[in-house]
Amino acid sequence: MRSKIVIIIIIAVAILTGCSSTKKAIKAPLKDQGADFLVQKLNEKEVAFSSMQARFNMDLESERLTVSLRGQIRMEYDSIIWMSISKAGLEIYRVLLTPDSLFLMDRFAKIYMEEPNDVLYAFLNNALDYDMVQAFLTGNDFTMYESSSFKANLEADKYRLHTANRRKLRKYIKKGSNDHSIPIQTIWMDPKSFKINSILIKEISNGTDRKLLANYSDFILVGAQLFPHSLEFIAHAEEDYRVFLNYSKVVFNEKLLFPFNVSSKYSKVDYF
Repeated sequence: MRSKIVIIIIIAVAILTGCSSTKKAIKAPLKDQGADFLVQKLNEKEVAFSSMQARFNMDLESERLTVSLRGQIRMEYDSIIWMSISKAGLEIYRVLLTPDSLFLMDRFAKIYMEEPNDVLYAFLNNALDYDMVQAFLTGNDFTMYESSSFKANLEADKYRLHTANRRKLRKYIKKGSNDHSIPIQTIWMDPKSFKINSILIKEISNGTDRKLLANYSDFILVGAQLFPHSLEFIAHAEEDYRVFLNYSKVVFNEKLLFPFNVSSKYSKVDYF
């Protein structure tokens, strides 16, 4: 009996020692290089593409509804995000997002909307923009924003990058527009793959607490790149939303079409 207890103690000590050694190894680069090490790894491991297409299943939940949808998504990097959304095999919405404009088409109601991106980006007081939407949908960091203000630490078993008022790089700020910044941003990264597990952007002002959290999992190689196939988005503002997105048949760097032809029978509206 005593020998069994000794064996158990030895195993427990070995496990704890191993965990401690692993944690020290993970922390070591942060002591030497700090946040710069994580930012460099983040850039090295991001998904690089000129175009992307995929199919998806989507579950949308809010205080008022729960709905399951299917669809297709196509992207041309830094240029166009196109989506076709279907239910029961019939297309119900078509979406086209560019760095300047948002187009929405409702197939059932025979209406469409064409507006500047301010309609979409008003969430988080204009802290949200095209670059961020593109990044959220691919599990990348935001490329148009500076990375020098990040602070790094280890939280549980994940690397953590955190910053406040992360500013957009001047070369991406249009003349006459406001100097955009992200109020609060936190990134959690896997210490082995250096892929993003979660991103949180948050704004607290005048008693309001707005935030958008993205969680990434089910990383699968597409070509030579690890790409997240399961995504969860949780938005908290005037109303709470949760979106589950599961990609399939992901393909990079093929020539794509982005059809968005509005019939003369459709009526233009200001909002859906």
